[in-house]
Amino acid sequence: MTGFFSIGIFFGVENLEQLWQPKVVIGFISVFFLFLGIYAFNGLCGFKEDKDNPRLSFSLNKNFFYASVILLKTLSLLGFYFLGPLFFKLAIISMLLWIYYSWPKYGAKYVPIAGSLVHFVTQIIHFLLGYLLLKDISLLAVLVSLYFSLLFVAGHLNHELIDHEADKLKKIKTNAVYFGPENGQMASILIFGMSFLYSILIIFFYRETILFFIPFQLAFVAQLFIYFKKYKPQFDALKFRGIYRSLYFYAGLFALLAKGFT
Repeated sequence: MTGFFSIGIFFGVENLEQLWQPKVVIGFISVFFLFLGIYAFNGLCGFKEDKDNPRLSFSLNKNFFYASVILLKTLSLLGFYFLGPLFFKLAIISMLLWIYYSWPKYGAKYVPIAGSLVHFVTQIIHFLLGYLLLKDISLLAVLVSLYFSLLFVAGHLNHELIDHEADKLKKIKTNAVYFGPENGQMASILIFGMSFLYSILIIFFYRETILFFIPFQLAFVAQLFIYFKKYKPQFDALKFRGIYRSLYFYAGLFALLAKGFT
């Protein structure tokens, strides 16, 4: 999740010297604690369930998670409070949404579609938390944040496929469990495709973003080719996740370079 905060920063950055401003450093530290706190709370809420998931097996006890949640969230909120009221409010909204997502039995994690909506909204917030460190809010920034939120939702749908069997045994109604893994797979690919089409729409209205988006568009084309060529006949969500994460990571690097030349 820190990736979307970082993308928000470099989408707003004008020169490298800006990255060493005290408020940017404090922002990075605060968001790092925010995300660690989110993962700690998710681990606490799913402690019993995750113990039976081979992919998430661990030996830590509940007291560790309790202490981590309190400490990390407190440090995060102190940092955002120092940055200003808007940052503090956005951080609170993000925390509340993730608490709702992870809440045992009744959280969005256990409700089809609701979990995806939480992922969508929180990534808009995380992108803007980074962008607002350097620039005032703008329509373009919000539109670009929607693009990355779509990518995150598509990736989350694929992630649910990885844990499908474990979630099904624990009767956790993720999208993959409720709608079935084949539908989850198709939904993930379709939303990746939606993000591609949406990026074209942004370029149409904001021509200055073309160099920024081209690497991500090429990443999607490569992702789609690999999907139909290798993974669609016998889908492996875990391996496919590694493929598209690598593609979009390198796309981000090229987009950063492209921004440096514009």
